[in-house]
Amino acid sequence: MHNGMTSSQISQVDYLKELDFTIISPIIDNEISLRGKIATDGVIFDTICSLPKKSPPSYPTFYLVDSGLELTEPHIERPHLHDLNKNGKKNVVCRACIREEQDKFYSSNPVEILHYLYKDFVGLCSKIVCKEFGSRDEIFKEFDSYWPNNIDICWDVQGMPMDCTLYEQITLQYNSKDPVTLYILTDRVDIVTDFANKNGWLYKKGKSIYIDIEDEMPIPLPYTYGDLVKLLKKTNKFEQFKKLEKHTTSQLFFIGFNLPNGEKHFVGAWMNALPIKGKRKKSNKVSGIMHSPLHQISYFLGGHVESINYNRLMQRGGNKMNAKLSSKQKKVAIVGCGSIGSTIAFKLSKSGIRDFVLVDPERLKVSNIGRHQLGMSHVGDSKAIALSKYLEAQFIGLTATPYNSKVELLDIIKLFSDVDFIITAIGSDAPAVEPWLANQVQKGLIPQMITCWLEANGISGHALFTNKDSSFDFDKACSALNILDKNYAASLLEEEVGCNSTYMPYSFLDADIHINHMASFTLSLLGNIEKKAMSSFGNIQPYKRWIKMDLQPYTIVEHDNETFPL
Repeated sequence: MHNGMTSSQISQVDYLKELDFTIISPIIDNEISLRGKIATDGVIFDTICSLPKKSPPSYPTFYLVDSGLELTEPHIERPHLHDLNKNGKKNVVCRACIREEQDKFYSSNPVEILHYLYKDFVGLCSKIVCKEFGSRDEIFKEFDSYWPNNIDICWDVQGMPMDCTLYEQITLQYNSKDPVTLYILTDRVDIVTDFANKNGWLYKKGKSIYIDIEDEMPIPLPYTYGDLVKLLKKTNKFEQFKKLEKHTTSQLFFIGFNLPNGEKHFVGAWMNALPIKGKRKKSNKVSGIMHSPLHQISYFLGGHVESINYNRLMQRGGNKMNAKLSSKQKKVAIVGCGSIGSTIAFKLSKSGIRDFVLVDPERLKVSNIGRHQLGMSHVGDSKAIALSKYLEAQFIGLTATPYNSKVELLDIIKLFSDVDFIITAIGSDAPAVEPWLANQVQKGLIPQMITCWLEANGISGHALFTNKDSSFDFDKACSALNILDKNYAASLLEEEVGCNSTYMPYSFLDADIHINHMASFTLSLLGNIEKKAMSSFGNIQPYKRWIKMDLQPYTIVEHDNETFPL
């Protein structure tokens, strides 16, 4: 070690000194910064390299000083001011994004890491000089890396917004110990406020300005109040902005613009109500703040606007099937909210289903939580009611209606009248209740049904589809799907003191293997892919002598009329 430097920093400093770099005051605390010149294609770039304490795994960072290239060329990120020489003179310093995370490599030699990064940085400078980048396209590919990202903003507007208008702004605040604020621009106020009420979050209503500047987002990108004034004036939006501002006290406004590929992109800008010079009073008007010479050089707060439209979330977080199911707005009833039913419900909520009916008469017990989707915080709560709250916290606009009752005590024809599918996972009452429900399905009195269950020790799981065209005997069909010898399966059950205290032991992971397949089977049927039944097999090797057929572990069988004569 030398002067507090680590061994990796010492070796990297020596490498840079051979390239005529000299040590300066650090850009980042606990790092070592060196400044030098890089000449490429006849152009000199004033450069800083900042060296972390541990490289590997951390990477050195390269910056450009007073380059004039910030936000005009790709990979040269948002500038900030730094007193490089501790003389009170601020320099503009711009970080260069050289390698994406997925392009980084590991080397135990810190000099090798620096060497390749330096070569990459010189190559980036050369491309800038030779204008090899299609600047606008490249910058807009990385737009959100350049735009300030200080606040979380969500977009929940149905259809495309108008050119210049006011929208409802809901400000949500949650997590009372460490408050987090989420801004939502929406035209569905009731849904957002209902979501806040269900989850016990604070919310405040307001109105916010939306401005569409179409193809006019400039390069360099705006990052001060003065820049935004110029942008609004250039696009002839400033007067409209001031007129709309009379109807809102919000300091957050939204900008929409067209990307080179024709898609619309949204960002937000927050204007701090700063003290007016010589006065204690704050200016609450955004236009007043933007016009003030005192503030025009100040940086605004900004944020990326993320769409929370359900269909968009399903595309981003799922696949075409999820998006398609979301757009169809299917409604699913789950009878039995135990370990299987609760987990299937959760997986379906993350797969495009946003409307549930939940039926279960029981309360969550301590003995349940080892394999239940809900945890200790819900012990003593109704399973159906607790699960409905849990699901409704997953997405804004998701609805889960609970019934804390046995299904046979309800008017099932009315209960399931607008349901697309019923899923049963009843457990100990299944031998009596599920055949009765299947009979009502086959009579055409209630919708189609998927029955899900596990065999002893969770060695296999099954899903059986029944609709009004089915004519098979339900009990015989379930028995035909089971792979474990009935007498041996009964011997694996365990008992505790008390009436009706027999239970089947299995772990959450054992069950989850099969529940994933049950959920996939359900989604296929919801997507109009016709299937009869499904069997999923886990670790069956210890039970080979008691299994009724020759099977391979960790496989799935989808039964049709040939493999499973229904």
